Amino acid sequence: MSLITPHLYLGDANNAQDLNFLTSKKVGFIVDCAAEIPTYYPQKFKYLHLNLNDVPSQNIIEALKVSSDQILQNIKNKVVTFVHCAAGVSRSSSVVIYTLMRLHRWDYEKSFKYVKSMHARTNPNPGFVEQLILMGSGNTNILNTDNHDRVETTIEYDKEENLVEPEEPRIGINPKESSLSARGHKGMYARIF
Repeated sequence: MSLITPHLYLGDANNAQDLNFLTSKKVGFIVDCAAEIPTYYPQKFKYLHLNLNDVPSQNIIEALKVSSDQILQNIKNKVVTFVHCAAGVSRSSSVVIYTLMRLHRWDYEKSFKYVKSMHARTNPNPGFVEQLILMGSGNTNILNTDNHDRVETTIEYDKEENLVEPEEPRIGINPKESSLSARGHKGMYARIF
């Protein structure tokens, strides 16, 4: 498990099962990227289950859009989000990389290097890398979606408490509007937050 930015953690299925870890980090929202991993504590946390398979043919474009919208909204609202897949290598790393691409208007390479520096196991599969690069270029129309498996996403939450619909996504966070702290957090977040 790795802290990527204030309010955003990246990890694996073992972390997702560790209730002590989740509560100690004050996690409020979990993005489960793996089709084969269940939502372990649906009564305790809000979940976005992406149902992704870690194969290069998996289409992740819609999953990236939905998950990054929610994560960016959570960061803005200071809700701690934990993103995981089975091993914390490809699927969850891709979601976090894309979120940073949007948050900072970074290209794939810069986002990948930053996430890798914070979470050494980061290694998206080649199909995910291709899609992330296309998402960064804004030209997803050239992606042949017939060659990529479609994905369905589900959001699970307590029936009494509805998730706030994300606002129209704003790219980047204005440091003057944010009181997020990065004390002790290495990297560029000391300047941004």
